[in-house]
Amino acid sequence: FTISPGSVTSADMTGTRVWPTAKAMITRLSQDLEQLGRNEKSSLRILELGSGCGLLGMTLAAMGNEVFLTDHAGNIDWLRENVKLNETTCQGRPKTALLDWGDKDHIYTLKAEFTTGGLDAIIGTDLIYNPNCHGALIETMLRFSEPTRAPIFLGYPNRDSCEAAFFRIAQEYFDIETSLMGGDESNLAYAVCRVRE
Repeated sequence: FTISPGSVTSADMTGTRVWPTAKAMITRLSQDLEQLGRNEKSSLRILELGSGCGLLGMTLAAMGNEVFLTDHAGNIDWLRENVKLNETTCQGRPKTALLDWGDKDHIYTLKAEFTTGGLDAIIGTDLIYNPNCHGALIETMLRFSEPTRAPIFLGYPNRDSCEAAFFRIAQEYFDIETSLMGGDESNLAYAVCRVRE
């Protein structure tokens, strides 16, 4: 894949590089998504939250899935540039959309894309490091996962109490299973969240 050096207008530079979690998620997700779609369809419809440079979503698109890559206003142009640079590799499958977590207008506009068929999965990496965003992220996860009960796959470095704080709030709405990615020496973790019935 080609990732543009681009110019990001946001003061938050977290979406401007490929983090180790994204690389580990490619391997882990390809296994879980294969099981998710094994009996039903050959291509899955996936929403990626906080896509950053787009590597994870573009990889899943190149594997034959329909992927919606999203990010906030400060990063969306760079994300779109990266998708355009990799259009041939991804066979034109990925779409990009502006999505500020918790923004009802952004959510409504994007949900209109899923009126037929819904979503099969929601994914994201390195999203839960900032406690100030936890409420808006959880609200966004709920709004997109509830209609079809799409599972949410999250990858994150298990750094400190920020991740634990996120899961304390999220467990009110989701059943959550966590595990390590990359062996016992790795601090990279993986969570599968499913909306409670």
